[in-house]
Amino acid sequence: MGIGLADVIHERLFRKIDFQKTYLNSRVSLNPVPSKLPMHLASDEDALDLLLGHLGRPEPEEQRVVWIRNTLSLNRLLISAPLRHDAGKLAGWRLAPQEVRPQFDAEGNLPSVF
Repeated sequence: MGIGLADVIHERLFRKIDFQKTYLNSRVSLNPVPSKLPMHLASDEDALDLLLGHLGRPEPEEQRVVWIRNTLSLNRLLISAPLRHDAGKLAGWRLAPQEVRPQFDAEGNLPSVF
């Protein structure tokens, strides 16, 4: 449950969903909204392209994007350059000294190091 709160998910995640457990949890919680399915796309690049398209395709220097690999472990995440300045002001946040620019692989996915 909770997948319904996402805008898009990767096809890999969609294939891992146990629908019987998801639907049982939804019935018991009396709340079907968190178990609704978002669009699932074949690659990270497809997902980002779709979402940025809905925002009018802002230029890279205007894109405020956060990539969270695991919401249960927020100790490391990737943020776009426009957020770097703001994040550096937050108490308890430590930024890597160099800016990292994600590169998509041949399948359009971000490397697993992120």
